[in-house]
Amino acid sequence: MERAFPGNKVVDGFFGHDRYEKARKSPLFMFDLLVKSYKAANDPKYHGKLIEKGLKPENIEALNTTSDTLYQKYQERDKYISDRGYVTQERIRQFNKVWAFSVSVSEASKIVFQDNYAKLQQYLLYDGKKTENEEETVTDTPEQN
Repeated sequence: MERAFPGNKVVDGFFGHDRYEKARKSPLFMFDLLVKSYKAANDPKYHGKLIEKGLKPENIEALNTTSDTLYQKYQERDKYISDRGYVTQERIRQFNKVWAFSVSVSEASKIVFQDNYAKLQQYLLYDGKKTENEEETVTDTPEQN
């Protein structure tokens, strides 16, 4: 564009050259800039001169293709962000299922292996160490000889 219309601020504005820095920071602004540039490049006032100065038609089409791809990716990202809460909720639900099963196995092991201290230790969910905020609890463990 600069080779076809050197120093022409009006044409620069029409192609969105003045909005480029802002567009670099936002996918929606970039999408808008690409669409406007594509339309400007296909405008009969500018198209012939751009082709004459070496801009290939496939490069003009690339503006449209890129803008479509950018917008599609933006929508996919937006959908992912809006669905993230549901995905997180489902993941937590699955983790809770595993935890509930682990608790039931641990509780059953206390009955099944009550006379086998070593085996019981394999099924405990906690190491029995106290944290600062936790009160001391009394556990029934067989005496070691």
